[in-house]
Amino acid sequence: MSLSPYAPVWRPLKPSVLGNRVFGFSPKLKRPIEVSSRLEHERWLLLEWDGDVVEFSTQPALAVAFVDGKMRRSRLDFWVRCQNGRERFEEIKYEQELKNRTSRAHRQIEIQQIWCTEQKIEHAVVTDAEIWSNPTLINSLNTLFVEYNPRFLINKGAALQISDEMEASIEKKPGRAIYEIIRDFHGAASLDIIRLSLFELIRCRRVDANIAVERLSPRSKINVMGEL
Repeated sequence: MSLSPYAPVWRPLKPSVLGNRVFGFSPKLKRPIEVSSRLEHERWLLLEWDGDVVEFSTQPALAVAFVDGKMRRSRLDFWVRCQNGRERFEEIKYEQELKNRTSRAHRQIEIQQIWCTEQKIEHAVVTDAEIWSNPTLINSLNTLFVEYNPRFLINKGAALQISDEMEASIEKKPGRAIYEIIRDFHGAASLDIIRLSLFELIRCRRVDANIAVERLSPRSKINVMGEL
């Protein structure tokens, strides 16, 4: 089977640098999202993948606090709600920005921390070092979530119609590569639907592609959860 249908999808990322706005589609939120930089996009990938995160939003609030004799404002990057109901606001920064204690980045964080304390909501600073602590996972997630776009809401129903059969097939014959599974399901639906069905099984943790250890690709081996 030719791997050409995958060619645009499997490009590895390098650690991000300052950039412009990035757009994506969140299957967890079931809507398009917009973030202000590629680093925020990479943080979104991790929030999307984190099973403990049930809900989040981007650019959720404007923090306002009295600092150094002036009323100052700073836009927060993310709001996150976890399974246990705990909420937090996140500010995404490069470690390089935080080296100078008098920098604008530290001023932003101070404003946000004061405001979050008043709101009684946790505040966290997440850096590029934390986000890129596992480059393999970031690259895998970038590949995984490229599959998702606004048509997800239209195509999900068709993908679900073959997902149980696909999961049973993987359980019966584990260790096949992605391209082999897609080949085996040729004719069951369109290529887009077959791919989405398999990627939904991976995203929902119904099957395991070991994406934190090996970068997701057409040759990634798929197993039932707990089997490698």
